[in-house]
Amino acid sequence: MLGQCTLQIHNLPTYLITVSYHVIGRFHTTQLDNPAARWILSEGFSVVYADIEGEMVVGGVFLRLFVANPGWVLRKPKEFITELLEKWSEIVSISNPNVCCLLFTFRQIGSKVSF
Repeated sequence: MLGQCTLQIHNLPTYLITVSYHVIGRFHTTQLDNPAARWILSEGFSVVYADIEGEMVVGGVFLRLFVANPGWVLRKPKEFITELLEKWSEIVSISNPNVCCLLFTFRQIGSKVSF
C-alpha cells in the first residue's frame, strides 16, 4: 500500500486518510515497544501521480513549466544545471524525443546561471 501507486484526484482524500491511519497505527505500536523509535519512510518510498506521468523533471523542476515561464527563478541554479547536463548526456546517448525540451531549457537558463 505504501509503495508506488497511481492516484486519481477523486480518490486522494480517501487514500490519504487510509494511509495515514495505517502509518500512524504502526508507528504507535513501534513506539509502545521502544519510546526512542523514530519515524522514517521506507527506502524506495515514492508516489507516482497519474496527472504528471510523462513530465520531464530535472533537479525538481518540471522542464515544460520552466520553458513556459521565462521569469521563473531557480532556487539552486548550479545544481539544476549540473543535473540538466547529466540528463542531457543520458538522453542524447539513447536518442530520445525529449531532446527538444532540453534544448529549450538550455536556452532559458543561459541568462539565469552565472558561475
